[in-house]
Amino acid sequence: MIRDFFIVNLQTKERFHKSYSKEPTPESIVKMFLLKYAKEFKVDVEDISPFKNITIKQFMFTFLVKNDLIYVIITDIHDSKKDIELLLARVTKSLSDFDLQNSLSKSHKDILEVTLTKDLFSQIKIALIGKDNVGKSTIFNTLEGEISYSHSKRVMRSKHILTESSDPRVYLLDYIGTEDYSPQWPNLLRGIHIILIVVDSTVENVLSTKRLFINLVKKAKPDALIMGIANKQDQSNALDASLIKKMLDLEDVFPLSMHRLADTKSLENIFLNAIQKYLAQFLQ
Repeated sequence: MIRDFFIVNLQTKERFHKSYSKEPTPESIVKMFLLKYAKEFKVDVEDISPFKNITIKQFMFTFLVKNDLIYVIITDIHDSKKDIELLLARVTKSLSDFDLQNSLSKSHKDILEVTLTKDLFSQIKIALIGKDNVGKSTIFNTLEGEISYSHSKRVMRSKHILTESSDPRVYLLDYIGTEDYSPQWPNLLRGIHIILIVVDSTVENVLSTKRLFINLVKKAKPDALIMGIANKQDQSNALDASLIKKMLDLEDVFPLSMHRLADTKSLENIFLNAIQKYLAQFLQ
């Protein structure tokens, strides 16, 4: 998960900084990196890769020097080095037209933040979580796309969703809903940006979902956007989505009935709404 992005000059004076986490990297850790490593960083033309990766406690610093500036992405130590390096390469290319050696005007800074957010979140991963038989598989199968991964024990399967726009690329992950896998959630949810909690709208299912998943998921992924889907709203015993929202203590819960063909469009809108809301928090 991306925590921070910043740019400093070779004298380690900050030119730009943006945090993408509810728990940003502690300032003391950043200072340690700058004092101990960044000042000594030199580009070796004989290096196979211009990227450097340094771990300090639970944080991974991936950085490179370009045009006398040091570009740094801070992530968790479990994130893929290769993926972060690809992101950093894309970012430095996109920001090459900005005069980052001098102070940016507000309008230029706003444009930079939009460009940066688009590059850093060119891939969005959405997780479907809920108990069995609430409609997760129906949701997964309804959205058009190509299955890219399926775990042999069906713990999780994923696919690239086909959207009207190719940017960002959206990946949907469908997780098994049994309680046996609860201890694995911190590992299973690595790299997830958005979590959709799916319930079947019955009081029994909503209460058991709250007991099994809500606190566990919030603790495992505090930076993720967590929303709900109140499925099977056409059933006579279905609770209203607004009540489910209060019961699960979620910011948004969307009503849905996958038995209705018309709700296929509603499902697509739920995903678009979630993606837009997730990205909007970084552009405020």
